[in-house]
Parts: sequence; C-alpha cells; structure tokens
Amino acid sequence: MAFTTFDENDTLAAMVKMRRTALDLTQLDLAKKLGYTLSNFIGMIENGHAKFPREKVIPFADTLGIPRGVFIRAWLKQYQTDWLEIVEFKQEWLGN
Repeated sequence: MAFTTFDENDTLAAMVKMRRTALDLTQLDLAKKLGYTLSNFIGMIENGHAKFPREKVIPFADTLGIPRGVFIRAWLKQYQTDWLEIVEFKQEWLGN
C-alpha cells in the first residue's frame, strides 16, 4: 500500500488513525502488532486522550509504515517543542 501523506499540522493521533485505516487494520490489530493485548490504548491515542510514549515512537512508525523522521518530528512537535527547535536550528545551520 502506498504511503499516506501527512500535513505538517497533523497530530500524532490523526497520523495513527489515518494510516491504520489506510492499512485496513482495526485498533485491536494494531494493538497486537505493537505488543498490547487490548485495543483501548490505541483508541485513547487516536482520540488524543493518552500521552504518546516516547519508547513507542519507532515501533508505531515502523508498524504503520510511516517514515521515522516524519513520525519523530510530529512527536517532538507535540511533546518536546524545545527539542524540535534544536533539531530545526541544527538542520538550518548545517544547511540540511
């Protein structure tokens, strides 16, 4: 399946839900792929009612087929804006 494109303003919740549905996965399917036994955490993530755990950023990105950089940037934007500013400054300074 082709990669789903995201707007820079998309939240993690929106990205997870869009990609999960594009892959025709249920919340339970995704939960199981990520090592959860119940789907309620996926529902809470998609509805913005749970903080997205840092240690799950890469597993979510890989499982959903979202480029890691895209997903990490969205996570930084949502939870660690100071880190994102450092990353963006470094990219600008290095010309990347």
